[in-house]
Amino acid sequence: MIPRLVLFDCDGTLVDSQAGIVTSMQTAFLVFGLIAPPPEAVKRVVGLSLDVAVRRLAPELGQSDALQVAALYKDTFRNLRLSGKLQEPLYEGIKSAVLETDRPDTILGVATGKSRRGLLSGKTLTVQKLGQSLGQSILFLARFEDFARPQVIGDNPHNVRPVSG
Repeated sequence: MIPRLVLFDCDGTLVDSQAGIVTSMQTAFLVFGLIAPPPEAVKRVVGLSLDVAVRRLAPELGQSDALQVAALYKDTFRNLRLSGKLQEPLYEGIKSAVLETDRPDTILGVATGKSRRGLLSGKTLTVQKLGQSLGQSILFLARFEDFARPQVIGDNPHNVRPVSG
């Protein structure tokens, strides 16, 4: 029997991470000397790789500058986490929803650009995004085409494009 793969996007699907993401992105822009993007603009790019998100928010930036802003974002986010000020609560009902999909023929995973820290414990798999659609990145990195009917569960179109091998 070929196992089934179910991947959950992290931000906005499993956890409410908007406050930390918005604060970190706005701080990164300010530290770099740019005007901070409005919260709604930042929320629209959640799910994209950081350098792509930064370029969407500030299309005038070159790739090198976008990577520097992305690095500042990571530093800010990490500092929020280490200081204990980062709040990323699980959405109500998500734990039971994840547990309902946990069957002997199913491998559960978490697709995210984050480190493993802070993710759900148990059978999880962290997959780093490459700036492509999430499904393509997953297949490229982990050869998940060997799974029956891989599914990505997410909260925006960046996360749930069709997975194909």
